[in-house]
Amino acid sequence: MKEDASPLDLLLPYQRAWVNDPARFKIGLMSRQVGKSLGCAFECVHDASLTGNDWLIFSAGERQAKEFISKVGNVALMYSEGLEVARPDVKVSEVKLWNGARITGLPSNPATARGYSRSVILDEAAFHEQPDELWRAVFPIITNPLKGDLKVRIISTPAGKNNLFYRLWSGEGMVKGGPWSRHKIDVYDAVKAGLDLNVEELRNALDDPDGWAQEYECEFLEEATQLFPYELIEHCTDDRATVESALPRKEHIIRYGGGDIGRHRDLSCSWLLNRDTRDPDGPLVTEEVVTMERVDFSTQQKIFGDRIIRSSRFAIDATGIGEETAERLTMKYGEGRVDACKLTAEFKGKLFPALKDAMQRRAVLIPRNEKIRKSLASVQKTVSQGGTIRYVAAHTADGHADEACALALAVWAARSPTGAISATQARQIKSPKPLFQAPRYRF
Repeated sequence: MKEDASPLDLLLPYQRAWVNDPARFKIGLMSRQVGKSLGCAFECVHDASLTGNDWLIFSAGERQAKEFISKVGNVALMYSEGLEVARPDVKVSEVKLWNGARITGLPSNPATARGYSRSVILDEAAFHEQPDELWRAVFPIITNPLKGDLKVRIISTPAGKNNLFYRLWSGEGMVKGGPWSRHKIDVYDAVKAGLDLNVEELRNALDDPDGWAQEYECEFLEEATQLFPYELIEHCTDDRATVESALPRKEHIIRYGGGDIGRHRDLSCSWLLNRDTRDPDGPLVTEEVVTMERVDFSTQQKIFGDRIIRSSRFAIDATGIGEETAERLTMKYGEGRVDACKLTAEFKGKLFPALKDAMQRRAVLIPRNEKIRKSLASVQKTVSQGGTIRYVAAHTADGHADEACALALAVWAARSPTGAISATQARQIKSPKPLFQAPRYRF
């Protein structure tokens, strides 16, 4: 490094603006991968090297704490070369500078946050467990009058509105706005300032509008938001879509299906989509929707089977009470045609965004039906305090978003990476005999 150069010269303008802001209380709302933790690492090393003050960094977990301290160690080494002082003592969880100042990294834990008097950094604050308890334990750390005006730095990407970070950023507390100096950097600001990222490539690869809005555009998603607003439902409603069908054999048509299984509280639902093979980029058109209320499982299996044999691919709910039905249908018609899907939180995190994407592109058409509209509108996307995203729907007299789930499964069947059989194959395959001959296994 040149004699007249400063380590801060390595930073982008918004990172330098963060380091050079002397405010005692500072909060940063920042996109993923724009160098927010690196900026904080520079600030605490810069401040500690000048003042001798200690810093304490709280991260969401142990791995993140070690990663942050690793960045602090690298920055401290840069500073030591520029200042021609002793090399810092860099350990896994702490960096000790040449002047005795210590910068320590800890995982977020209210029970272990007490007993310090230091300046504090809360890294990715929106994702901490027990954030309110941690805040109550952490804040007194900076109030020791013998240590002067110790500082608080809070940085994070958003994770919904139901957390401490949102309250502090938005200024919704007792004192509106509070004493906070606020810095906001989304991915577009960062690129404009010189960060080398291909925004369009990243956004297209992510293929998740809500995820992009939260992780890169710094948008606070609601704690619970309607996943399929009525405007979106209307957008893909079309008179070509039907609810009732005689399921005739049609030329140039390939079918995909989805089945949601219930018994007592919930409905079961079969949803069939078709596409004209002469227009492979054309929309998936709803051909039939069958709801089953309090229908015994053997009858349900017959109804699903009649649709599976007419489909190239049929994705069916294999969760809970649906597991046995899905297993029997898979054994009868084969894994090549039946996709038994466990509706875990992780799978729903793929299933429902895929349906929303198809609806936004008008790649799927649905019929004009009030019950279907209500079912789709009932699906909620929730964000927990820890940033966990879940897809839920309330139980009502009309069911539990059963039609919405069946539609999502049908769309999933159409884009299933396991590969659907062709329309020609679907017409040629005859319904096989049941594999099990015992009465209790007959369909």
